[in-house]
Amino acid sequence: MPKTCKLIDMERSTQTFFVLSTVRSRSAWVSNFLTTPTTWCGHDCLAETGGSFRPPEAFFHAGAVGSDVTAYAEQLEAKHPRARFAALVREPASIARSLTLLGLSIDEERVAEQHAKILRFADDRDCPVFRFEDTTFESMQRLWWHCVPGMPLSEARLRLLIDFNVQADASAYAGRVRMRDV
Repeated sequence: MPKTCKLIDMERSTQTFFVLSTVRSRSAWVSNFLTTPTTWCGHDCLAETGGSFRPPEAFFHAGAVGSDVTAYAEQLEAKHPRARFAALVREPASIARSLTLLGLSIDEERVAEQHAKILRFADDRDCPVFRFEDTTFESMQRLWWHCVPGMPLSEARLRLLIDFNVQADASAYAGRVRMRDV
């Protein structure tokens, strides 16, 4: 970390946000989307700190997204009572298919429990829920306004990120590679 970028205690801030998510739910994409020159969003950044959240101070809004946010949700809520929470989910069967295609194993029961925990948390607190299958301009615009209210949204950047959704285009890319190798 650069010496000019010291850490602050986010407990004093009302500008924090957290996005609970399942694995393989586009949380890395959402982290990139919510990181700009004025906002910072860590991805799966809480496990190493035991759920403690302390981002660089140079940002108006700061938050985190990932399955580790799900693991520490109640702890984060207690430490950051004014933080905004949202949920990003993908159906457990879809996660299993995705991981299987990558040759990775999955504890389907654990994923189903995580999915249910996220939906319960969101329902109990009236948090917005965003679905893996709905990475549209409108849904991501709603996520932006929920997490970083008052900050200008670059619609051109959002459209560029949506167009550069590698997962959505994986089959097309694979087809081009196969054609090239023929």
